[in-house]
Amino acid sequence: MKKIYILVPLLLLFGCSEDNDNNKKIMTCNPACAPNQKCVDGLCLANTPDTSCNPACTNEQTCVNGTCQPKDPVPSCNPACTNEQTCVNGTCQPKSSCKTVVDLAFQAPMPDAESTDEQCSDGLNNFHTQNKDGSESSWFDCKNFQCVQNPIVQVCGNLENTDQSCSDGVDNPNGSGTHNNFKNKSNGLIDCKDPSCFKNPNVTVCQDEAPKYEFGDQCGDGEDNDGDGLADCDDPDCLHAGASCCDLGNKVRILFDNAHHEVAGAVDWIIDVTGRHPFPSMPTAENQWHGSLSAFGFDLLKSGNYIVETLPQNRSLTYDSDGEVQDLSNYKILVLPEPSSSFTQTEVKAVYDFVMAGGGVLIIADHEGADRDGNGVDAYKAINDLLAHLPGADTEKKNPFGFYVLPGSFEKNTKSHVVPGAEEHPVIKGANGTVANTGMYGAAGFEIIDAAKVKALLSEQSSSEAFAIAAEVGKGRIVAVGDSAIMGDGTNYLGLTLNSENGYIDQSLQNRELFLNAIEWLKQ
Repeated sequence: MKKIYILVPLLLLFGCSEDNDNNKKIMTCNPACAPNQKCVDGLCLANTPDTSCNPACTNEQTCVNGTCQPKDPVPSCNPACTNEQTCVNGTCQPKSSCKTVVDLAFQAPMPDAESTDEQCSDGLNNFHTQNKDGSESSWFDCKNFQCVQNPIVQVCGNLENTDQSCSDGVDNPNGSGTHNNFKNKSNGLIDCKDPSCFKNPNVTVCQDEAPKYEFGDQCGDGEDNDGDGLADCDDPDCLHAGASCCDLGNKVRILFDNAHHEVAGAVDWIIDVTGRHPFPSMPTAENQWHGSLSAFGFDLLKSGNYIVETLPQNRSLTYDSDGEVQDLSNYKILVLPEPSSSFTQTEVKAVYDFVMAGGGVLIIADHEGADRDGNGVDAYKAINDLLAHLPGADTEKKNPFGFYVLPGSFEKNTKSHVVPGAEEHPVIKGANGTVANTGMYGAAGFEIIDAAKVKALLSEQSSSEAFAIAAEVGKGRIVAVGDSAIMGDGTNYLGLTLNSENGYIDQSLQNRELFLNAIEWLKQ
């Protein structure tokens, strides 16, 4: 007991006492703690409020410092809102008419060409491809470039585009069945760094690298849902047609057509192989997109003025058609880059209505005979056929757009020059620079049939035929250029670099300035 008598004074000296209850020591504080303190094992410590409530609060309550308090009432609207309104903080606001849809639309088979594993291995010429003399060709299945060079076709074995070849640790070269420009070439991209692997919906081993986007409700949740460093309306994904209710602000949407054989033979005229939505959504360099128009698309996006999308292979052009998320009414500019299949009458009417209502169209033609996939249609024929079937047209030579395409006007490789009187036109002298010369590499020309609507901009120096024209029709505008080669950037959809086809970035000419100025004029 002697130890006890010594211990008690020591405890009291430190301001504490003990209370024995059922053999459990409870240390109290003496003197008592201040209101902002609490007693812990005989010591006065700063009071940390208990933020948990026990029992739990009801749905009508909230926990405040350990106490259930009534929730603040949500302001109601009085008088009540109409069916066209919604109550927001006690005020009736118009209901949003915005409807969103998650539309991934990856690269897809073409409806009028062999482009599935089944079609490419059935021993049939399913779409009756033709030789140049018009006879039915013998190149079908894995002799057909639409099969051999199509990333989503896996039965031909000429690309790095299967689960096995995309996970073997090897940069597999293109097979011998591909075009001579691609044959036996490697792109330096191994497995899931190859666009034919990670941008391919039929490859399953590249899920970590596969395209990711931010759509719908994700565009208003304050989160960077796809990990690209951009959240909500700052992410270009959220500004694609139908993707969200985000306001475009001063930006305009551009739709690049890929529904009319823009990928054929040795060429492609696309901004990215992924499908509707280029990936990544905000690239830091043009080679992160895979297509020969990647530099063009990248320039447009990085300007901050444009949102770019692609119309995939399995879709068609519409205007003012309910339920079509890529309806032309959702875009300001349509780009038709060397279309090589025919437009349906519905599509022709859609293009006409789009222009008449104020849309802008950039048309890229090429010389007659550039049928790259044997379907019997080249850009010369496809564009003239569209013009011939416009409402009010009799033939391509008498149509409401006021021009038509001439066959093979400029056969040799040369340069274009500005037509006298066109020096101040915004497509020639514009925000992106002044055009003096562009390339002409076996190009088509244009015949102007309505000079009140159409103005010649560029031509070969010794020719009276126009190489580039600008038209104002209805409320809309059209720019047409006679050569696709000056639009390519020397890369392609397979991730290859083709330095001989880099007209867009040729520093000795103003091909780039021509196209960027054209887009700027078309958006007005």
